[in-house]
Amino acid sequence: SEGFCDRSLLPSEHGTGSTLETDGQRMLSSREPVMGICYWELSKQNPVNQKCIVAQSVGCVEFEETSQAWHFFAVKLRRLDSKLAYAYKIGLLSDGVPQLINHEELPKRYLRPAPERETIGIVGDLGTSGISKVAQALAEQAPNFTTFVHLGDASYNSNRGGCYGQDRSNNPMCEFDCPETSECDGRKKRNDKRGLNNWESFFKLMSPLQATVPFATTTGNHDNDLVWFFKYRPAIEIEEEISKGHGQIYEEKVRRMMSMSSEPAQKQQALLNSIGSFPYFYSYNRARTHFISLGTEDNFINPYEMNHNNGLIKPRYRDRFESHYGANSSQYKWLIRDLEAVNRSETPMIIVFTHRPMWHSSSHHPSCSSGGDWYGCEFRSLYSKAFEKFKVNFILGGHAHHYQRSKPMIQGKPVDRNAPRYIICGTGGFKLDHPFNQQRNPDFVAFRQSIQYGYCQVRFINNTHVLWQHVGVSNSPSEILDEAVISLV
Repeated sequence: SEGFCDRSLLPSEHGTGSTLETDGQRMLSSREPVMGICYWELSKQNPVNQKCIVAQSVGCVEFEETSQAWHFFAVKLRRLDSKLAYAYKIGLLSDGVPQLINHEELPKRYLRPAPERETIGIVGDLGTSGISKVAQALAEQAPNFTTFVHLGDASYNSNRGGCYGQDRSNNPMCEFDCPETSECDGRKKRNDKRGLNNWESFFKLMSPLQATVPFATTTGNHDNDLVWFFKYRPAIEIEEEISKGHGQIYEEKVRRMMSMSSEPAQKQQALLNSIGSFPYFYSYNRARTHFISLGTEDNFINPYEMNHNNGLIKPRYRDRFESHYGANSSQYKWLIRDLEAVNRSETPMIIVFTHRPMWHSSSHHPSCSSGGDWYGCEFRSLYSKAFEKFKVNFILGGHAHHYQRSKPMIQGKPVDRNAPRYIICGTGGFKLDHPFNQQRNPDFVAFRQSIQYGYCQVRFINNTHVLWQHVGVSNSPSEILDEAVISLV
């Protein structure tokens, strides 16, 4: 909309935003047109067979510098058959009729049936500069993907607030997070004009993939923008978030975020920065695979890498790190419960994906003596034990802008038997890392490259083996730069 958020579309106007499903018999109860989606099986073109769902309003952002406003909605389609193809349209639902207003003029989009052989697409660190060739390749490959995983850092439209880069010695208000105060709100580093341009470019490039393929992401260190929060990450389910054990403060902040959509963007941004101090994690099943997304970002304003001495976290940050990621943290306890509940007969493959990598051999980010981002070194000392115990197959990461596949690893050492593999696929489009130091090639590395942009994919061969591939797109045609047949058992 132009200028301001339409208050009639905001959450406060529609209660909790629960959906109403129509089947041709039940009528919509709203007196005013509401945003919604109508969908139908492609084999059933009769409009009577379509289902329409009222969308849940989850927020609105006013771009003050450009006099534009973006509304965000979420809708849940239930009982879809992955073997069938569906068409859908998005628009305004009229009162009492299960049909979109001006439905004939609205663009039609498609949900394709899952391909015969389950294939998972993967990429990280996209940005808006070198992404075009990657996005084109992903659009062409979309019919072959059963699902897709993004490893964090989408448009790189960060909004870090006035505390960024300051610690307590410089500003007592900024020890960890950006408080919701006039001294430290999201205004000081928010650039609406740049943000709007970045997101419009990003979604234009990625929509051919995202509109047709189930898509999941994790939080990158450049992913604290309001647009990312409302549109790009999976929609927040309040009750599910409460069950993760973050506590009452987190619950209160999230509920406030979901209900303050009419507030100025700067105020929303300050609250979002505060919510970002809690790791975001979840899991789901798709394509014979159990996926686990783990949070590695809990301080957009004053990140850990700015507060260390020679790879060691400053003492006052150590307690924070342990409380968010250590053995007694909500995330780690949840991870163990989640892994214990996996049914390997239904999901023979387990993929964990994060933003920060746990093993890499680039000098792009501060590294520890073993060759990894020091952040990852902290994670792997605890989490790798769980990955080994529960036989996780792949641990995927981005953040470092290159590709790297490790050998099977146990207790930090490569082994000649099946074990977790750590893979970085940060070649999505942001500036690639400098070439590797050829004299420093750790023995855990099976393959690495930082010359071409590209994406990764893993395809089931059967219930016990998969084909892993890294596809380079900088040259034409695209080429497979690395591949390996990997056992799951």
